[in-house]
Amino acid sequence: MSDPVVVFGGSGPPLHLAVGNGFPPEVYLPALRPLTRQFSVFTLLPRPLWDSPPPPASLSSWQDLAMDLLAGLNQQSITTTIALGHSFGATVSLMAAVHAPERFRALIMLDPALFAPERVAAMKRAQATGSYANPLVERASKRRSRFGSADEALRYWRSRPLFAGWPDATLRLYTQSALETSADGRGLVLRWSPEWEARCYALAYADGWPLLEALPPDMPVLVVRGAATDVFTDAAAAQLRAVRPQTALVTLDGGHLFPMTAPAETATALLQWLTTQRG
Repeated sequence: MSDPVVVFGGSGPPLHLAVGNGFPPEVYLPALRPLTRQFSVFTLLPRPLWDSPPPPASLSSWQDLAMDLLAGLNQQSITTTIALGHSFGATVSLMAAVHAPERFRALIMLDPALFAPERVAAMKRAQATGSYANPLVERASKRRSRFGSADEALRYWRSRPLFAGWPDATLRLYTQSALETSADGRGLVLRWSPEWEARCYALAYADGWPLLEALPPDMPVLVVRGAATDVFTDAAAAQLRAVRPQTALVTLDGGHLFPMTAPAETATALLQWLTTQRG
């Protein structure tokens, strides 16, 4: 990989973004831009976005991605950072913070893949019997990955429910950053392939609550969730209060993809909390 880092710029303490499954880091720019006034914001690209990514089978668990994150910090000579992660990127950041808490000044999780106790129990039972079937795996495997042009891709994605509520500017950012020229030169393909996206979903980490309990009690942690999310649900929020009551919790309008649909509100929530930590 020739370019493992995306630097968003800014000055101040480093702040690392770990992206959600399938999303290029650039799509978070509307939410991140206000943060660059106080922080040096960057992303260590995950394996699916490396210039020459390994096969998806090289990933044995999300823990591998957490180790990649720590290795990347070492390569960039970053001793400590604020960890900001969305969806599975939030859980990967949590794993890294548990493994090496001294490397992280604070942890911010945007709608993390931490599931309600009933869902955790069901996932564990299914995984134990070999009957676990994550519907997101099949959906990702069937995702359209080839387009004749960026305009064609933009029109297609605008029609899809996943992108409902996305501002036009954010969807254009996604279109510009999610695609690359195909190997045969006959159009554009997704940089984060459906095979890689499906692999990440297939390795879904059932129970992240012990990880949260393993964090140092004094590590500052913020969880931001969408009011209409189907991931970090009301039941998961209740579990958070029971497991780690000192964790700050903010709820914003929107679903699981609120960083894309409500970037200004997301930035405001992050800056307000980060200001209290610096004070």
